[in-house]
Amino acid sequence: MKDRGMMKWLPYRSLVEQKDINDALHEELSKEEKPFISNDKAMEINEILQSYHGQKLHIYYFHQGHRHHIYENLCKIDVTFKVLTSETRKIPFSEIFALEE
Repeated sequence: MKDRGMMKWLPYRSLVEQKDINDALHEELSKEEKPFISNDKAMEINEILQSYHGQKLHIYYFHQGHRHHIYENLCKIDVTFKVLTSETRKIPFSEIFALEE
């Protein structure tokens, strides 16, 4: 009897490739559009940042097609580079769509 070598494993290999493609497709389909920020909401975010005194904030931001939420203290508000630095990450102002005390 002749052994088929690697040919017998090819169907399983294609399943792994299909899994990667399916995962990427699912990731792409789960993305959503960035939330719209009204002028009133932008002013509210600005007021919270101006009156910030070390308390924890609920920071809602949009990154790579997904909404995220953290509840942390801010380490730095960098107006020059337009970035908030929290305890665990840096968030550009353009990604923030809500702040709550």
